[in-house]
Amino acid sequence: MAEKSPETARNRRRPGRPQGSTNSRARVLAAAERLFAAEGIDRPGLRRIAAAADIRASSLIHLFGSRDGLIDAVIEQAARDLDETLAAAQDTDDLRARLVAWARRHPERLRLLATVMLMGEGAGGGKDAVARRRAMMAIWPLRNALHRLRGSAGLAGQVELALALSTLVVAGATAPLFAQAAGVESGRWIAELEHALARP
Repeated sequence: MAEKSPETARNRRRPGRPQGSTNSRARVLAAAERLFAAEGIDRPGLRRIAAAADIRASSLIHLFGSRDGLIDAVIEQAARDLDETLAAAQDTDDLRARLVAWARRHPERLRLLATVMLMGEGAGGGKDAVARRRAMMAIWPLRNALHRLRGSAGLAGQVELALALSTLVVAGATAPLFAQAAGVESGRWIAELEHALARP
């Protein structure tokens, strides 16, 4: 009987794990993040997300367990990315600059985290408890960053960071209106805003 090569054994599909599941998971997270950021986490259905990721809805369920599991995974991915970006900040000015740079690179993740934070405002029990838990997941990177700098930031530094985050979120929604009023393109308006926020 022919002996199986190590390469064959390594490539053999493991029970219960779809072939290419790591790549499928990444595609689903990217598609869900894009749709959640554009429409809110309550609107896009699983079938639509699965179609955008080019997989079956049943495969999506296999990867994440449920719609709630998918939502949590998308929030966790965005929060972890921001946390890693802010982790090396040396002071509040550096922290603000890193936040602005991250928002420029990942506007969809910024919108997603901001939306989740707002949904958790004033949440109580039941379904609201889920919203509050997700809001805490979303704000965790900023909490970690402020905790690391608490000796040098002070209350003023914390307020400045919160103001920068709030400004970035509002700017994303209002930039077209303000840019039109100022007679410039939206991209130029946002670039100038980011430049102002990044200044010490």
